[in-house]
Amino acid sequence: MVQKKSEFVSAAGTTFEIIQKLSGAVRDLGGSDDHLRRILSDEELRREIAKLLVAGTCRKTLGDMLKACGNDWANSAITEEHFPVKPELFTVAGTKVFHFNRIMTTKEVEAAIRAKGYEPASIETLLAYGVENPREQRKHPIVALGSSWVHPGGSREVPCLCEYDRKRQLRLWYANPKNYWCEDYCFLASRKSSMLFVADPQLNVFDQMIEDCKFVDVDHDINEQNFPLAGPVVDVSDMLLVSQKDFGSQGKTFAQIKTFIDSEGYRCATLAELIDYAKAKWDDKDAVIALGSFWVDQHGHRVVPRLYRGVHGPGLDLLDRLDDLSGISYSFLVVRK
Repeated sequence: MVQKKSEFVSAAGTTFEIIQKLSGAVRDLGGSDDHLRRILSDEELRREIAKLLVAGTCRKTLGDMLKACGNDWANSAITEEHFPVKPELFTVAGTKVFHFNRIMTTKEVEAAIRAKGYEPASIETLLAYGVENPREQRKHPIVALGSSWVHPGGSREVPCLCEYDRKRQLRLWYANPKNYWCEDYCFLASRKSSMLFVADPQLNVFDQMIEDCKFVDVDHDINEQNFPLAGPVVDVSDMLLVSQKDFGSQGKTFAQIKTFIDSEGYRCATLAELIDYAKAKWDDKDAVIALGSFWVDQHGHRVVPRLYRGVHGPGLDLLDRLDDLSGISYSFLVVRK
C-alpha cells in the first residue's frame, strides 16, 4: 500500500509552527534548546514521542486493550465500570519497572516510586507494557498501583500481570496502605511526558545519575546522604579493571587488595566513577567493585558499591564482609593516580 505523504513534510509553515509550539512547551518546563536537540540524537526518544502522539487511536475501550494484551485469563471484575480507561494512556512511554527486592507495604512502595520522580502506573499502561513485553510477567509479577477498585468488602484491589500454572494472567491483588508485598513483586511506574525532555526538578544530580543507568535493582541505602558525590571524576577512558588474578591469587583481604592497587600507581574508583563506567563501558556481566567509596551501615559494617548482573537485569548494591573475600572472584575499578 502506498503511504500518503505527510502534509507536514511539505508544508514548511506548519512544520515551523509545530516546532515553535513544542519549543514553548519545553521552555515552560524549564528546558532549553539542548533538550530539543535530543530528538535528533536519541532514537528511543523519537519512538516514545511518536507513541505518545498515536496512543489510543486504535484501542478505544478496556476490552480492546485486554484483547491486545492477550492474557490467558483475566479477573472478571476488571471491567469498564470498575476501571474506566483513557485510551491516550495506553502507552509505555516514560515507564520504568521498579524491583525493590525487599518486603514493603503499599504505602512504602508508592513513596519510594514518587521519590524517584515517577507515579504508579495505570491499568492502561500496565496492559500496554504487557503487549510489548509479554514474557516479563512470567519472570515476576508486575503491579500497577495507579489504578484500583474498591471491592464490596471494602478492600482496595489493583491489577497485576503474572503467571499462574504456566498461563499469563491479569489478576487483582489487595493493596491497602498497610498490605505487604514480598520481594518478588515488581511495580510499573510512569513519569510525565514532559520528563522525556526535561529532567524532573525533584530528582537531584545523584538520582539522575542512577536513573540514567537503567538499573533493575538499586540498594535503597545507595543515596547522596550515605555517598556524597565529592571529589574528582576522571574520564571513563582512564578507568580500567583489575581482577583478583592480577594480585597473584584469589582470597585477598580488602586491605591487601587496596595496598596492591596503590603500589601499582592506581587509586580505587569512587561510586560516581563506577556509575559513569556502568553507563559507558560495563559489559553487564562482570561484578565490579568501587573500593574508593564506602559507608558504615547500621550494624557497623563497612560496605562498598558493586555492579552486578542479577536474575532480572543489571543492578547496583552494597557489598560487606570486606575482611574476607576468599573464594569470591570480583573485578575492581581503578584509575591512574
